[in-house]
Amino acid sequence: LTALIGSTFALAAVPTIANASPDYDAKSVEIAISGYDLAKPEDAEIIYKKIRMAAKRACRNTTSRQSLRERAEERDCREEAITQAVTQLNEPVLTLVMNGQNPAS
Repeated sequence: LTALIGSTFALAAVPTIANASPDYDAKSVEIAISGYDLAKPEDAEIIYKKIRMAAKRACRNTTSRQSLRERAEERDCREEAITQAVTQLNEPVLTLVMNGQNPAS
């Protein structure tokens, strides 16, 4: 099993709440992951940061002022998109990074 991943990975963000705000649409953001070895903690950290930034972009609400419900929907969308991306990549070190554990130990 090789830990090197293809050149890009698509992160998909879909509102998870049934009555999500109409300002949310399903979005996909590509993440460049070429040249990274996700078995290495330092590379997994970099990719995790890329996944978080992509989720933030994909889940951004289009309205300038948000209600508490809309902020919660945006946060839930980000968390779900990150979890799905990490799960789909299926790399143990990346999962440790997502869970706040030190993969170097």
